[in-house]
Amino acid sequence: MNNYYIKWLNGLEISEDKKLSLSFFNKSSKMKNLLGLLLIKRNMNYRDDELARIIWPDRDYEDSKGDLDSLVLLTEKTLSEINKSEKFIIRENQRYCWNPKLNYIMDMDLVDADYKRLMSIETDNDEKIAIGKRIIDKYMDRVSDNYISSTWWFPISQYYNMIYINTVMVVCKLLEQKTCTNAYEEVVRIATKATRFDIDNINIYVHVFRGLKALNDKKGILNYYEAISALLQDKLSEGLNDEISYIYTWANNNKEATFNDLKLLTENLRENSNLYEIKGAYYCNRETFKNILHFIMRNKIREKKEVVLVLVTLKSHRNEGLNSIDVSKMEELKNTIFNNLRRNDLFVRYSINQYLILPYKCHRESVKRIESRLKKQIDLGNKDLFLDIIGFTLEEENYELIY
Repeated sequence: MNNYYIKWLNGLEISEDKKLSLSFFNKSSKMKNLLGLLLIKRNMNYRDDELARIIWPDRDYEDSKGDLDSLVLLTEKTLSEINKSEKFIIRENQRYCWNPKLNYIMDMDLVDADYKRLMSIETDNDEKIAIGKRIIDKYMDRVSDNYISSTWWFPISQYYNMIYINTVMVVCKLLEQKTCTNAYEEVVRIATKATRFDIDNINIYVHVFRGLKALNDKKGILNYYEAISALLQDKLSEGLNDEISYIYTWANNNKEATFNDLKLLTENLRENSNLYEIKGAYYCNRETFKNILHFIMRNKIREKKEVVLVLVTLKSHRNEGLNSIDVSKMEELKNTIFNNLRRNDLFVRYSINQYLILPYKCHRESVKRIESRLKKQIDLGNKDLFLDIIGFTLEEENYELIY
């Protein structure tokens, strides 16, 4: 009897006796949905009407019964390309099911078994590394990236993404203990790939930087830092952690990086464009904002002037939390602030739904004008959303709300 291997973690592929026989490329294929319900959800023993309601959630069973029969026939015909002598889908107990007489194994089952051994205290470290690499090699894409959007796929996608990220963390920590070049190269490769699937997980980035430092790859650290710092600044608002900042500082401390040519020095200090052509407020990362603010605070103490800050928050009337706010609206708010403030005004992404503005030499009365200008110019395109704008001044130990 033939043996079948079914891959789900990188799109649906079915191999017969280790030879690839059939690939399903269409993400929205209802055949994938049907096969997933018969194989991944095999223990549920769905009745025909339950299968139909999951595949066609907006239709009554009576309207979709004929379509289910047709889908089964089409799927069986497609599967016959693998082996014309096999019957893959049968009826048992008056319901459709995958033929239990077929010998098959799925990559998900292998990952589940491997993950159990990986997390066992009885498994030694070298074996854990080998097991972890097997899991990582099988996981090429999120499950949800390869199948039609459906509520039953989502928890499966989340579950295997969790397994993958946990495996990456375990393997990276074990490889770092080996303190050899090959191990650190593996750490960088594995962790860099993992950032695609959990972009907000700062601990994964830490492994990338640790690996690059152990390899003494200062150029790689500087390039990678510049590539991800702006992204993480927007995503996490707090930016990178202390260990990454330390590694970046270490890489940047290059005795050869001195400027003997004053012309070259001044060119590197200037902005790329002509200062007279610069338009819009200056958008910067959190650390730059803090440093400029600290500098201005020094001037405040000397000249006894107020430092005014404006906090702009995008809110929803429905009070459904931040998830109800479209990410694109924050980008639109950023562009509105940029285009409607002066080029010597400073602003930063403060949180997932907030921007903090440091207007240049701004008085208390100016906050209201800033609010009026932003609310007039922004088009939220949604009556649910609104801007909440407050102004305040920094005091020695507290703040004073001014608007």
